[in-house]
Amino acid sequence: MFFHLLRMESDKVFKRRLFWVGLIILVALITLSDLFYYAYRGNLSPANQQSLTWPAGLIASLDFASGPFSFSSWGLLILTIIVGAVTAQEYSWRTMCVWLSRGVPRPLLLGAKFVIALIPVLLTVLACLLAGGALTAIFSLPLHGTIYTDRVNYGELALGTLRTAYIILPYVALSFLLAIVTRSTAAAVTGSLVFLLVIETVLNVALPLLGKPFAQIAQYLPTNLATVIGNQNAAIAKLPIPAASALAPSQGIAAIGIACYTLLFCGIALWAFQRQNLSN
Repeated sequence: MFFHLLRMESDKVFKRRLFWVGLIILVALITLSDLFYYAYRGNLSPANQQSLTWPAGLIASLDFASGPFSFSSWGLLILTIIVGAVTAQEYSWRTMCVWLSRGVPRPLLLGAKFVIALIPVLLTVLACLLAGGALTAIFSLPLHGTIYTDRVNYGELALGTLRTAYIILPYVALSFLLAIVTRSTAAAVTGSLVFLLVIETVLNVALPLLGKPFAQIAQYLPTNLATVIGNQNAAIAKLPIPAASALAPSQGIAAIGIACYTLLFCGIALWAFQRQNLSN
């Protein structure tokens, strides 16, 4: 039954225009951003100029998907919109009621929906990598006369793609949770973006001002845990791994923290879904 659910849920996601339009917009934004930086490369710092060519350009391409967490995280922003919209629309279309009326357990149904949501996460990261990687490869030719393929650690590139998808999961789970709790596309999308762009930013600034214990707490926000893991992508370009803050958790603790946030948000979503009256 679970695999049948997965197939049906995948059709709902991939046969809708929303996901594919989102990917097209994502590729367009990455293209415009890279072209803009290339046109004004003379005003960029040396480090930013390096990100326009291989191999550093591959790391920058993954950054479009997940970090630094800001308005430049095009992939993450689009994913929260897609997941929130697709999940919340199930209520207005009453498709959840159809499955439940056929005897599908609620945990199984919700689990299938979240598992399917993982596929757009990986596809979005791959879209960022392919679009940004292709452009920075093209830029490498006039700037360096060659594409430094020998300077790329391809094993780390594969791991970096998976790492990037992994650190996005808490935000996808949060959008999923808000869609379940509010049953509203607008509330789910707005709430996710406010948390990502406002709440975490404010906490990152305010908590360290309150003293070292609060600064330590700030290091366990999803964005900072993601930074610890995302810094490992430097190995793609065979660069030294950036030194972590003295207060930052280890890579293992950061990975566990990302998992805990994801499971917490999914657990609350399941708890709320189990208690919802879907007859009205």
